[in-house]
Amino acid sequence: MHTFLTAARRQNPLAHEPQRSTWRPHQWQSLLADNGFAITNDQDLFTSARALNIPARRSGFLTLSRVLVADRP
Repeated sequence: MHTFLTAARRQNPLAHEPQRSTWRPHQWQSLLADNGFAITNDQDLFTSARALNIPARRSGFLTLSRVLVADRP
């Protein structure tokens, strides 16, 4: 969506909306496992940035946002 809006020279209408989810990591893991996925990685964005040597300051957004990778065998 970001790329499309940038190409169209439009602002993101959701840019100032809070990004919240009521789903917790264990709920995502359970949902994916119940549907045949095997979780290979689950970490917050700050940890991901550090692992990729991307300079990042610890912030609420980076520590509360997560990346979950799952494969279906």
